[in-house]
Amino acid sequence: MNDSVRWLFRIGYALAVLVGGALWLCSPSRAQEYLEVKPLKGTDDSTFRTLQSGKYEPPLTQEHKRIINDAAKWFTYRLTWPDSLLDKKTLANVVAEASNQMVFQADPAKPLPAPQQEYMKEFGKATVLHLTRVMQNDRIATQINGARILALLGKAGQDEIIPLSTTLLKDENASDAVKLWVARGLQDLFTLKRPDPKKEKPAIQALLTYFMKLAARKDLPESDADGVRFVRREVIRALGETRFPALVELPKVDATAWWLLRVVRKDRITPEPSLSEQIEAAIGVCQLDPALTKEFNTDYVAQHIGAFIVEFAGHSNNRLNLAPPNNGQSIAWKAQAARLTQALDQLAKNAPKDRHVEQMVLQAKRVLAPLLSKDTPPDAGPLQTWLQQNKPKSTVVIQLMPESSIKAAGADGK
Repeated sequence: MNDSVRWLFRIGYALAVLVGGALWLCSPSRAQEYLEVKPLKGTDDSTFRTLQSGKYEPPLTQEHKRIINDAAKWFTYRLTWPDSLLDKKTLANVVAEASNQMVFQADPAKPLPAPQQEYMKEFGKATVLHLTRVMQNDRIATQINGARILALLGKAGQDEIIPLSTTLLKDENASDAVKLWVARGLQDLFTLKRPDPKKEKPAIQALLTYFMKLAARKDLPESDADGVRFVRREVIRALGETRFPALVELPKVDATAWWLLRVVRKDRITPEPSLSEQIEAAIGVCQLDPALTKEFNTDYVAQHIGAFIVEFAGHSNNRLNLAPPNNGQSIAWKAQAARLTQALDQLAKNAPKDRHVEQMVLQAKRVLAPLLSKDTPPDAGPLQTWLQQNKPKSTVVIQLMPESSIKAAGADGK
């Protein structure tokens, strides 16, 4: 099987999993292992239900931890079972059952009660421990569904997922479909909470390294290119939630902001980014916190975000003529204009003393306003003129990186 066919096959499977499908593929790089496990019964089962509901008096005892560990085995090890042992269930059922044991924070502003926080931390730690073994199974279906459970733990705010997520992103033998779910889990985790930077930074570096590889896939058939864009968009969303414009460990600088802005401007990214990728990257750049990287030049970023808003407005006026992958019918223009408006507000909030940012945001929001209110054609002319007449002082995204300029055509807003 050549690389392009293998890529399409794996992405096809990822899409099938997204809608609950189940296929069985093999990866020759891993060993197959059927992990035996038994369900909780009797007192252990009733105790586990009590712990999950938070109806116990903290702290957890050693016996409680044993029960949670045994439960985590049951809800992960079955991913290695053949169909004949799943009792008419599918791996999707196993994932759903694992999800049902988790307690999710409905309101980001309202933490879970202390007993459920303690339960979830222990359940998350045990589940990640057992997933580490499960992910060594040779079946791609087992690996992907294991990554789905890992992603659910991220959605539940469990930063215990970070070491295994980082390992999987770095693993050359892990499929892109697995890494797609890993990126989703990290995105949800970073959206919900800010982990310890010592834990977080290796994951950000792994995400960025993986993205760089996805941004250099050349000479692909268009069907395969669409698969790359599909996965790459999830990684872009995750990077946009990391908050760090760059990770600076001199002499090395990992510039998240630069790579996201290159997607926004279609600068040396292959296959060429889709409009949906550009939108996600623009939103992500606006969310990055300048306070975390002093060398981050928000005026330069604002100039290129403004140029993209001009491009976005032009696309919205000619949406029916857009060619794939930017099919005019696939973009929810009003919703995306609203998201971009919120992102612009965040950019201005993050750079309150930057006059160039303030003025660009004011002009850009005026362009998007007609799409928000009446879905009428926006006029990007005034913003385009403003960009041509008002150049940023900075010439790079990250001051410590002289190479972090944008080389897109029309970079000055023309």
